[in-house]
Order: sequence, then structure tokens, then C-alpha cells
Amino acid sequence: MRILVVDIDSVTRWVITRSLKEHVVVESTSLEEARLLLTNSSFDMVLLARNLPDGDGFTLLDEFEENNFCILTVNPAIDGVQQAISKGALGFLRKPIDIKQLRFTIQELEDRQKKTKSYTDFALVGSLVNKASKIRSIINERMPFLIYGEKGAGKTSLVKYLLTSENLTFVKLKGPQSSLEAIVKAFQRKVAYVVLDDFHENCTCFQNNLVKSLLIGELPHRIVFIMEGDPLGLIQKGRFDQRLYSYLKDKMVTLEPLRKRREDIPLLIHHFLEMWTKEKGSRPVVMSKRVMDLLLQYPWEGNVAELKSVVFSILEKTKGKAEIELGDLPSEVLALLAGFTFVKEMRKNIRDLLGRDYNLHRRIVELVERVLIEEALKEVGGNKVRAANLVGLHRNTINYKIRQLFGGGAWILEKQQN
Repeated sequence: MRILVVDIDSVTRWVITRSLKEHVVVESTSLEEARLLLTNSSFDMVLLARNLPDGDGFTLLDEFEENNFCILTVNPAIDGVQQAISKGALGFLRKPIDIKQLRFTIQELEDRQKKTKSYTDFALVGSLVNKASKIRSIINERMPFLIYGEKGAGKTSLVKYLLTSENLTFVKLKGPQSSLEAIVKAFQRKVAYVVLDDFHENCTCFQNNLVKSLLIGELPHRIVFIMEGDPLGLIQKGRFDQRLYSYLKDKMVTLEPLRKRREDIPLLIHHFLEMWTKEKGSRPVVMSKRVMDLLLQYPWEGNVAELKSVVFSILEKTKGKAEIELGDLPSEVLALLAGFTFVKEMRKNIRDLLGRDYNLHRRIVELVERVLIEEALKEVGGNKVRAANLVGLHRNTINYKIRQLFGGGAWILEKQQN
């Protein structure tokens, strides 16, 4: 495998390079250097640290989303690893690097790449069926079209799936990589379509020249435009050419965010469960009703990409389970999902109380602290030291809180011990 290690830490780079002599390992110490390497070379895996001398390493996740990224981190909670996973990262390796875990991660990726997959990575389900039908009719006429929506909604995946299923070859040009020269060269290779991904990142001067070439017939019409955001909104911001909008007006398809098509969520989850069992060769897995309800309530701001990442994270950490219950969820996933539900309910209650109580802040803080400490004491049978550790307080602080909130606290301790 070709592996790129992007990290300013020389010890981490040395350990990885020295331990993986059977692979081709390339090292990079900066964001700009890594960007150049990823643009001009192909890698099977990228081991990526976030803190680089010239910027946030996680920007590469957006720029090179087709690569297999694994995050290098000292502290997953602080380094925003869950954010990276929601963007499609495979997972993380904690520093100092455990070589056995590193080799296991590489082996898993190799196994995945070697398998002949009898399924597609794209779930054509629910509301996407009608979208796909419209796009297929455009493709059959070899006409251009524009597909737009939020990041992670599945725009690029849908286009790839449909072109591949129609046995049509294509070249994808991403954002600033796009140019008239690059498009001409792609069509000279006799491809059926050129896909312009992240088209909203291109300057309007390029867009203007492109629409001119299309209108006078200098370029084939077989171009797919993929954009993040609403075309009319981008026109108002001066980021989308008005004539190009008119040219594509009748051939536009929008992919709504997942929160606006919640009926698709159970179908997508079922698809990801099937993907997992086929890839791993394991027995079928189902989510319990309580887990499914929790997944349905979450807003999924990262859309389909985040949903897939969370489902796979659950499956990875609950191997062997035929039915996944609420108690089986990894702590970070449960915190993500349950935390949203808690905040949602709290917002509603606070809105109801605003203006009715001038001491609202103090009352809410006391109420939350009271419930938190009471539940912690219940969990550990009234042991104050263990309860303090459970909620992250010093034992002197929890003693003070018990006296403050429970008037001495003897009754609450007796209650939790019985």
C-alpha cells in the first residue's frame, strides 16, 4: 500500500515509517506539502494529524474526500475526531502509536479493497428514486445537468452511481482543478461525461467562459455540475454565473438534507447494515426500536455521510451482536445522540419558562445539578467519592453541593443506599 503520513511530530513519522517497511510510506510535515502530494499522487491511506504548522489538517478531508483518512491524535475528545469521522474518516489512532492497532487498521482496509463487492456503496432508496429517474432521463439524452444540496447529502455518490450503472465513462474534476483545458483534454479521452465537482468554488470568469463555449458548441454538452448551496443564493452572492443558470435551469436536481427526508433514514440504516454484514461476512444485524428512535431524532447536519459514519462506528464496537440495544452504543455515539435529545428538550422547557421567573438561571442550574448528583449517587449506591468521579467533581465540591441542594444530604444518601 501507498501510505501518506501527515504530521509535524517527527517521532510519530519515524515510528510509522520504520514499522511499515513492507509498504511505501511518504512523509509530510505541512498542509501545503500534503495538498501537493495528494493532488499529484495517489495513496491508499492517509494518516493525518490535525495541528499542522500552516493550518488545520482536517481541511484535507473536504478537499480530498475520496481518500481513506485515519486520524492521528493524542486526545480524541479534544482534537475533534468525531467531527472528522462525520466527514468520512475511517477512524483514529491514538498517540503514541500502537503498531499492532496500526497494522490491524491497514489490514482491514486492504481486505475491504480486495473483496469483490456484490453491492453498491450507494443506497438508492426512498425519495432518491424519483431524483434518479429524472437524472437518468437527462443522461439518456446526453444532456448536461446540475445537482445541488448541502455537503454530505450524497450528490457526488448519486452521480457516480448513475453514470456507472449506465456503463458511462467519466472524469471528475474538483473545484479549482477545473479549467477549459482540463475539460477539453477529458473529452479527448473519449469519456461520456465530465463531472465538475464543487463547481461553486470556481471563479465566475471561468464559469462565464465555460457557458460561452457550451452555447457556441465548442464543448460537448455532456457535463455534470455538482454544487453545494442554492443556485439563486449563489447568484446573489456573485458566485454563480446568471447565464449558466439560465442554460441549466430546466435540468437542475436538488438533494434535500437528511433532516428534511427523515423517511429515508430507516432505509439508509438498513442499507448500511446490509453493507456491513456482506463486507464482514457476519450474520445479519438489526437496531432495536429505542436505538432507531434515537437515530431518527438526531438532526444529521453531516447528512448521509455522517449517518453512515455513525452506523459503522456502532457496528465496529458491537461486533457479534445480532440486535443492537441502547446500552450497546459506544459512549461517544450515545453522547452525540442523547446529548442532542437532552438539549432539544431543555430548549423547549426554557422557552416555556422565559419571562415567568426572574431567577431562572439559578433555578435551572440548581435543577440540573440536583438531578445529576442524585442520579450519580443512585448509580454508585450512595458512595460520594465514586459519585464525584462519575460526574467530574472534586469530592469536597460534591459534599458542598449535597449540603447546598439537599439541605445536609443525609436523606438523599440513605435513599440511594437503600
